[in-house]
Amino acid sequence: MKHATISRLILVLLGISGHIDSAAAITSTVPVGYVRAANALHLAPADAYLTALSRSGVRLDNGCLQPWPWTLTIGAVTAHYLARAEAHSALVAAEPGHHRH
Repeated sequence: MKHATISRLILVLLGISGHIDSAAAITSTVPVGYVRAANALHLAPADAYLTALSRSGVRLDNGCLQPWPWTLTIGAVTAHYLARAEAHSALVAAEPGHHRH
């Protein structure tokens, strides 16, 4: 599947789910960090950013939708954590064989 097709599919899914209002606004404002990371991996920046939005996007108090850096999906449950340390603790606790004390 070509990058443009994947981007359009992600945009459609985000639109249907009510996560975005304007696909053009999302793809025209890809943050520079996503551009750098995507370029390093030879990916289209819009695809990388839209994938992050679809997997971890949260709507902030100001109404903006953005990927949340401390998001974990374990099984079918997605959780957003306030800090890296909280996400790390949750990940360690979810490891098979981890015993709670």
